[in-house]
Order: sequence, then structure tokens, then C-alpha cells
Amino acid sequence: MVTSLDPASLERELTTLALEGADWAGLLARFSDRTGLPVSLIGVHGEPLVMPTGDGAPRALSAGDIASAFAQSLAAIELSTDSGPATGMPVLSGTRRVGLLATPGAVEPRRVALLESARTAIAIEGVRRDTLRQARSENASQIVDELRYGSLRNPGRVARAALKFGITLDRPHRGVVFHYRGPQRHAWATAVAWLPTPTRMSGDLAWTVADEATVGELVRVQTRMQGIVGDEPLRMSVGASVRGGEHTAASFRSAESGLGLLLNRGDTTLSYDDLGAEQLLMELSVEQLHAFAARQIGPLLGRDDLMTTLRMWFELDGSRGAIAERLFLHRNSVGYRLGLIKQLLGADSFEPTRSPHLLAGLQAHQVALAMETFAALPTDDHSMTTPSPST
Repeated sequence: MVTSLDPASLERELTTLALEGADWAGLLARFSDRTGLPVSLIGVHGEPLVMPTGDGAPRALSAGDIASAFAQSLAAIELSTDSGPATGMPVLSGTRRVGLLATPGAVEPRRVALLESARTAIAIEGVRRDTLRQARSENASQIVDELRYGSLRNPGRVARAALKFGITLDRPHRGVVFHYRGPQRHAWATAVAWLPTPTRMSGDLAWTVADEATVGELVRVQTRMQGIVGDEPLRMSVGASVRGGEHTAASFRSAESGLGLLLNRGDTTLSYDDLGAEQLLMELSVEQLHAFAARQIGPLLGRDDLMTTLRMWFELDGSRGAIAERLFLHRNSVGYRLGLIKQLLGADSFEPTRSPHLLAGLQAHQVALAMETFAALPTDDHSMTTPSPST
């Protein structure tokens, strides 16, 4: 560590660099060059924003360490790492937590003064990144909305705009919807920022569009996003694969209906490709679906116990023992419910020639409820546009 360096002089030097456009990596490289201290910048969730400029600086930290650092406001904090003690210095831009500067060695006045000299420059670059991210986010929101709703612009212009975000609309791509309704709202916004694709965020929902190669990556990103927001489930529904920007809205509709299914089932991830007859049913309106369900299983609607039993009968291949175990019922209770279903729908209800009608009615009812579930979600602007009965 250089002992003759004036921290105030270093602060002016680094601030000038930041104002001239130096990024975090460049700022930390200059800091290490001038001070002899290896340093890293750790994000608010413990992830590395800038890798260490030398040996000994932490690459990542636990969420607990980060929380402890910011609990100290602007004070330095001593960290325990595998390489020994380290000094952490929180960086804020207004009330926004930028990250934690970390360098090896115990907390002592000289080391703290040098780290403090880098704060302003790191915060300036943080503001610039936020501004660029906001501008990109606004442009991304516009293109996602155009693809969700359909655009008044020339299709070629929309395609060129999407290409700026790495989306080639004349190749297979999918609409994707994320949902989170937990209390960690700032963490939710941060998690959405991790998405590598153009995104539109509104309330508990975030829409994005991704090519086939990126969809697999989104599954891995979802796991990382879940770690950011905590215990409340973060759900992802992937729509149908389409080619051509004029078909992207249909992919988003299928993703939105899939999200409704996820919420009603209590699951966290669903792909359109995993569905069966529901794929066809999603092309109908809510009114058409309810009308069809009423024709097939009308007497059961409003009887949750019988609807659940019927669903289990199909899922478990008609095994009374498996149904009883799944629903925590006695086998005789299952038999009683199945008997009631036959009384209401007809003695031949479970015969091979009749049961497909019941399954289709059940699935139509579930898809209709899924569409209604999605439409009821709180959001600043609701997107779901189901086909009209005349479609």
C-alpha cells in the first residue's frame, strides 16, 4: 500500500476519470495502480460487478455480509474471507446502493481513507449505467409492447428495431411472461434487470421475447432471479414458438394463459410445448371455453370436490387408491364421489367413448380459469387480449 499518496488528490483524479467516461473496471485499475491495493466491486446481492484487480480481494460475498455493510451506512466494515480479513466500503448514489468496494486487509485508517477516495467516481459510473439502462429499458418496453399488441409501424421497421436487441423476428422466437407478487419489490426490479432480452415490466409482471437458443438460458436465469427475490415464487411461462413478427402477439397470449395455469396449479415454470389439448383450447375465447365446459361437465361446475376428483381420475389413470392417497381420502370416499359424478353426468361417464368428452370439458374449464386469473392480476397496463368469439 502506497503511504505517501494523498486521498483527496486520488479522489479528484478518479472523479475526473469517471466524468470523462471511464467504466468501473478502468476506475478500479487506476485505483490499484496508484495505491498498490487489489480491489473488487461487489454487487448488492453478493455478485461480482468488477473482478479483483489483484490477489486477495474478494470475488463475491454472502448476502449477509452485504446487508451488514449497508447497515453501517457509509462506514467501513471488516469482512472475513477465505483469504483472511478484508475491508468493505459501501458505495451509494443517493439512496441507491451501488455496491461494495472490497480490498484485502483489516480495517485501518489509511486503507479506509483510500477506499473512500474511490466512492464518488464509482457512484458517478453507477448513475451513468442506470441512465443507460433506463433508456434501453424504455426502448425495450416499446418494442415488446409493439410485439404484444401489434404495431402500426411498417413490419420491416419493427423487425429492424427488434434486431437491435438481438431478436430476429423471421426466425423462431417466443413470448415469455414472468410473475412475482412478493414483498421484495426492489429485488424484483433488480431480478428483471438480469434478463438478457428486451423486457417490459409492469407491477407483478414482466414480458420479454427470446429466440429459441435464449429460452434455455432464461430457465437458468430464472433460478438466479429466484435467488435475488427470496422465498416467494418467481414464475415463468414460455409461449408458443412462432416465426414472423405478426405472430408474436399470439405467442404472448399463450404465455399469459400458461401463467394463469401456473398460478392455479401452484407451479413455477411452464412451457407451451409441455401442454396437450390446452394448446388448441388457448385459441378460443373465455366465453367459448365456458360454454363448451358447461355442455360437457356443467352439473359439476361449482362443485370443487367433484371437479378435483375428476381431474385426479384422469391424472392418475382412474386408480382409486392413488386418488385417495393424493387427496387424503378414504377409498370409499373416492368411490362415493365417483358415483356422484356418474349420477350427475350419466352412468357411462367413465366409459372410453365418453370420458374424452369429460377430459376436454375439464381442460376447457381450466384454461378459461387460467385466462381469468391472468386478466385479474394487478398491473399498470394489462396486456391479455384473448380472441373474440368470432375468431
